[in-house]
Amino acid sequence: MGTTGEAVALSREERNQVTATARAAVDKVNPSGLVIVGTVGAQSTLQAIELCQDAAQNGGDYALVLPPGYFAPALNKESILGYYRDVAEASPIPILVYSYPAVCSGLDMSSELIAELATHPRIVGIKHTDHNLGKIARLTSLKPTFNSEFSVFGGASDYLLSALAVGAQGAITGMANVTPRACVKAMDLWRAGKQDEARELAGAISRGEWALGKGWVTGTKYATAYHRSLPPSVAYPRKPLPHASEEQKKWAETELVEINGIAGSSSLGSASLEPASGPQRVKPRRAIQACSNCRKHKLRCLGGWPCNRCTKQKISCDFERPSHPAAAKATETIERLEQLEASVTSILASMSSSIAPTPRQHSVVSDVGPAYPTPGPFHPQQAPVPRSGSYPFATFPTPSDDYSFSQEPSLAIRTEIDTEFLTAPTQDLDPPPTAGPSTHTQNVTSPITNTASPGTSSLASRKSKPDPPPPSVESRLRTATDPYSAPFKGVLHRPSVWNNSEQEQSRGVSPEPVADAEVQEDEVDNSEDDPIGAGIVTKEAAIWLFESFATRCHPFIPVVDFTQRDAYESIRHKSSFLFSTILAIAARFDQTPTAPPLASLAERHLSHTLLRKQHCLADVQATLLLAGWGLQPGGGGPDAWLLTGHAWRMGRRLGLWKKPTSGGQGSMPRWRTWMCLFAYDRCLSLGFGRPASQFDTDNLDVDAFIAECESRASGSLPASTGDFFIASQVQLMYIGRDLCAWLETMRDKKAGWSWEMAQEMNERLDKWSRDWTWSSSRYLPYLNSSTRIARMYSEHVRLCLNSLALRTDLDGEAVAKCLDKALNSAMAIIQMQHDSATTDGGMSYSIDYLTIVLATAAVFLIRLVRSQPHLLDTNVGTHYIKMAVSALEKSERSQTKLSTHLAKTVRDMARVAGLTDAFPHTENSPERTQGDEHANELDKIPLGSTFEALLAFQNQTDPSYLELLFGSESGGAVVL
Repeated sequence: MGTTGEAVALSREERNQVTATARAAVDKVNPSGLVIVGTVGAQSTLQAIELCQDAAQNGGDYALVLPPGYFAPALNKESILGYYRDVAEASPIPILVYSYPAVCSGLDMSSELIAELATHPRIVGIKHTDHNLGKIARLTSLKPTFNSEFSVFGGASDYLLSALAVGAQGAITGMANVTPRACVKAMDLWRAGKQDEARELAGAISRGEWALGKGWVTGTKYATAYHRSLPPSVAYPRKPLPHASEEQKKWAETELVEINGIAGSSSLGSASLEPASGPQRVKPRRAIQACSNCRKHKLRCLGGWPCNRCTKQKISCDFERPSHPAAAKATETIERLEQLEASVTSILASMSSSIAPTPRQHSVVSDVGPAYPTPGPFHPQQAPVPRSGSYPFATFPTPSDDYSFSQEPSLAIRTEIDTEFLTAPTQDLDPPPTAGPSTHTQNVTSPITNTASPGTSSLASRKSKPDPPPPSVESRLRTATDPYSAPFKGVLHRPSVWNNSEQEQSRGVSPEPVADAEVQEDEVDNSEDDPIGAGIVTKEAAIWLFESFATRCHPFIPVVDFTQRDAYESIRHKSSFLFSTILAIAARFDQTPTAPPLASLAERHLSHTLLRKQHCLADVQATLLLAGWGLQPGGGGPDAWLLTGHAWRMGRRLGLWKKPTSGGQGSMPRWRTWMCLFAYDRCLSLGFGRPASQFDTDNLDVDAFIAECESRASGSLPASTGDFFIASQVQLMYIGRDLCAWLETMRDKKAGWSWEMAQEMNERLDKWSRDWTWSSSRYLPYLNSSTRIARMYSEHVRLCLNSLALRTDLDGEAVAKCLDKALNSAMAIIQMQHDSATTDGGMSYSIDYLTIVLATAAVFLIRLVRSQPHLLDTNVGTHYIKMAVSALEKSERSQTKLSTHLAKTVRDMARVAGLTDAFPHTENSPERTQGDEHANELDKIPLGSTFEALLAFQNQTDPSYLELLFGSESGGAVVL
């Protein structure tokens, strides 16, 4: 009895009656099997305990307890922990935590909080109804540290398989009221290893859940009554909930027919066929997979969780798949055969463009968490259990002894690249007939040995391929006489080696190089361009870092496809550049000695992309990730703006800019990468005044991209919140692009200030918010956990626009309106960052750009307090500035210490601005005294740009960090 059962609308007596009736019905059909779970949604500890006692007295086995959402704004971590612990200790039955922010005033319990609750012996599980696969994955990975009975369940059937893949034990879902057998069958198929069948069935269930979601409780109750031939009164919820509309009825009646025909999921009209004597005893059937206890004692297992035998014996019931050596060997063989088939398909497609492979079927994934099966948890006797801030490294080689970059490692090439995704081979255009002796002791992996790349193929070191014949003179002449050909093309014409042209979207079948089936696992492990092969990290640590990136960092630049099967092995075998980059970024947020060598390896891979002519999609993605997260402390490392420009050129050569000729699995990664690159490149242009790369926005076609994402979300192909987030950012950066163009004309004195232009852009920002981040937004359900990040960017753009009103040559009522909008945006940015720093800490892993956005919001408040005290009270402004500094300091988890540097910058600027009460002087802070040459320094700074103020404030803070990080030029920043 939960949300769909309208538990919150029932009186205490009605709850007891429902529980007792359900207990009697279950015992009549299966006395020893099923359990009863009652939902407790109370607003006080005493009330919750009373409801748990009622549930126990009326036959309930467990209580599913919601947090007190009415008082959500007043609750902190300790009060929530105390609430659940008090209820668990006083309840006569075990309890499960119910995480459902939508019905609890947005109260979202962090992974750390849930992990603490999971150690309580009377708290035996959690139901996640927030579609956050990252939390499910984190909790299941920490399961060995919880009490032995603790289980993790999903809260909806549309991500059932995704939850199972990351370690969940199942799902507690309202959809099971309508199609119970279909839901159980999908889970049994998955556990039996029949993943393709399970995905097909899960896709149908997901489409059905989508249909029910249009009516929520109303739609589910109507569908249950209709498809299970229940009385009409069952179809209508209690007031004030409305009855199902005709459209909702049509959805429920037509969209669920497919599922109801699967495995006899429901029996339409079965009520009339039931014997008068009442329901017949159903003969128990053996489960598809036995639990570990029944399997050990060779007993008949009837399934369910827990199974009846484990219930009687009062022991833990575990349905995890046994790790039989033969089964593991068979799985490995199947995986290698699949890789071989993919490689052969790619080769055939390269030979004939008419060959088009059948896209692999996927389940619908509606979250940014990875949908691939994760390794089992680390057992205490084998390796230390991963905790926050640590992970299971066996040994850590330090840069000074076990691992050194004093000599460049030979970056072995180890995967066969589809010719579709190569801009050009690394051979000379006209190589000499004989090659000179090699000066390298390593295996030759490329015709240019000193420019080998991890993104290219290791087959060159093991297979002897004949050089292609040179083109005929006639073909060179034909190319030279082509009136539309570039002037150099005829002279250098050799298409078999280097066809200096942009790739067509329709060619090839895979957006990335296909892993070579002949590359054995031990060869990859011994490759010096691989972090594991180079001895930087162990395989277990690499897996942990990879999953850490997928759950923590991926939502900020969701350019990598983590919905693909076996994403870890796939990315590792296809591109060591991308693989090394992912591990290096994840290691940046953990205080381990492996971070520096991982960063050096990733940047070494980056440098080799400049020394070769061969590139693939993974090179573009890895370069974009390095532009988002700097890896070196003190502002070292490459310039983010240069990196996006480099990624843009590689993308142009790969033909990513061209519109996809057709949908499908192959075109989406290219399309996603190009749009994500546009959005982030425009961010750098907006924040730092740098010229943007020349994207053809007509070819971006964001509307078609959104339509494709919606189609995937309702079909069998994967669609993630990351794709919708990218689409939202592209639309937002269209506004940012126009803002930059307007500012450029004003800076060049070609146009003046226009209130009409400012009002128009504010209206466009309002429309964007209505479409994406408001509670009634059309695309809000798709954004899901990325909503906060999307809103952060939108408030940043609004702040950039409206802070222009701080110019000294403007005054009037319109100025006050603009500054009020800017003030609200700055406070919203600070509030979101502060909430994150004090709760889930999700923004601690954000890209460097968003960290600087927080600092600029604080600096804007400093400027506003000084120049417009009538708009912002000094005490209020000081409060938010202190919140910003606190958020920066609390969110510092990176080895680069960017947040710490910015916190010091904001604090020192506030002191010089006269806010010494909030930030008193210390031994290391500059004091403001009469005659001090720096006393009026803030007045001298041309504060037309908050970013410029951060960079130019040299008397109290060292701006070299940001200058090196983003390569800002003096006077080149755009106003914030």
